[in-house]
Amino acid sequence: MGIYNLLCNVLVLKNPKELYKKYSKEINEQILRLNIVRIVNIIWVLLFANSILVLTDILIFRGKLAESAYKNVFYLHLSLYPILLFYLALYHIKIKNLNNYKYINLSINIVMIIWSELMSFNAQFIHSQISAYLLTLFCMSALLIMPPAQSLVLFPSAFISLLIGMLITGIPETILYGHITNSFFMVIISLFISIISYWTFCGHVINQQIIADKNKEIDALNEELIRKVQSQTDELVKMNSTLELEKLRISLFANISHEFKTPINVILSAEQLLEYKLKDDQSPISASCMKKYMSSIKQNCYRLIRLVTNIIDINTIDCGNMNLQLDNQDIVKATEDIVLSVAGLIKNKNISLIFDTEMEEKVIAIDLDKIERVILNLLSNAMKFTSPGGYITVNMFEQDNYVVISVKDTGIGIPEELQSAIFDRLVQVDRSFTKSSEGSGIGLSISKSIIDMHKGMIYVNSRVGEGSEFIVELPSYTIEGAKAEVAAVDELGRIEKVKIEFSDIYL
Repeated sequence: MGIYNLLCNVLVLKNPKELYKKYSKEINEQILRLNIVRIVNIIWVLLFANSILVLTDILIFRGKLAESAYKNVFYLHLSLYPILLFYLALYHIKIKNLNNYKYINLSINIVMIIWSELMSFNAQFIHSQISAYLLTLFCMSALLIMPPAQSLVLFPSAFISLLIGMLITGIPETILYGHITNSFFMVIISLFISIISYWTFCGHVINQQIIADKNKEIDALNEELIRKVQSQTDELVKMNSTLELEKLRISLFANISHEFKTPINVILSAEQLLEYKLKDDQSPISASCMKKYMSSIKQNCYRLIRLVTNIIDINTIDCGNMNLQLDNQDIVKATEDIVLSVAGLIKNKNISLIFDTEMEEKVIAIDLDKIERVILNLLSNAMKFTSPGGYITVNMFEQDNYVVISVKDTGIGIPEELQSAIFDRLVQVDRSFTKSSEGSGIGLSISKSIIDMHKGMIYVNSRVGEGSEFIVELPSYTIEGAKAEVAAVDELGRIEKVKIEFSDIYL
């Protein structure tokens, strides 16, 4: 292992013996695969070169083929064909056990050494050279990777067999000594080249395996790092969600507290004034004044009812307990009735209300009570943010198997950055509300949930200063086997709904 240790120092390998033992399987496998490729290539080169030699024997030395020495050369050249083709066929057969190729490689090495020695023995009767033998040993040591144990047995054995053959041929001693000297030095050179090639290749394979192992470690560390980062990211997302929920909770409580406080203060103030007037005998309260205070109390009671109803509905939606009571209803008549029920309120604010429809009748499956609530909410918002002298237009038409209800106003409009969030809870267009345009900011969120439950869509088109258009799309289908219901008109109930929905608008 001295040469190997020297090479390892050059290759900067630490603990070479341990590394060689650790990666011996990989080393042997790569040597085997490399030798197979190289031997196959050598066979093709030899077939080509041997064909040239056979043609040379026939064309140039044809007159000398009668002599036994030249005839033997010709036959040896011919014999090389079946040998090479046989091994070529072996290498093209898929053998499951890769180690079996190790014995095939060894056998072709031995066969080629024997063949080169026979050529060298026969050459003693022509030009007295052993070039075939010397060239074979040199090519084997330079082109093939052999374990030191194999080369230490193969090359000296070849030297001994050559020596015995030369003695049998009975060549002159001077020529014999020259062949012995040349072949001995070639064996030494071949051993040196073979051993150097082997350990150099081992160092190369070990380096590859070390790099591969390090890459695996890096990949494992990278996966672990990714897992930890993902875990921390998930934790941060969870914490962020918790913070967002906490912020939403605080905002909701603050908003609702304000919404409760305002009507309660109004009710309390009205009650205190009434109490004061009733106790003042010198200036008795008039009927008109009593009516004014009672109206204020009633409107703010409606506001409280609306707020409590919205809170209950939000919780019901969040718990997944809100259900639809679907019936086949005429959506055109239902929408028209709702618009007419608020026409007086909107007119009192000096706002023009226009209802237009492209359909006289359209029966679809809806929960009428909840759809009424959505349309009332849209009309309430339109009225809330539209100045006197403006317009509110309600338009209906059918498009792509959907019934479309459009509520368009000429109000303040919605900034583009808020349009994607307008249906979120507690989002309001203008937070600097006057008393004529207050709200809790959850009405549109409830409306969107109701439309989603109907498998429909609700969205907004708006430009600041030009107004907004809220569009509701409801799927145009009916419940099979169910007749179209004619909803009983509960005028008092509808008026009550309108008063509740419009309770935060002061006229």
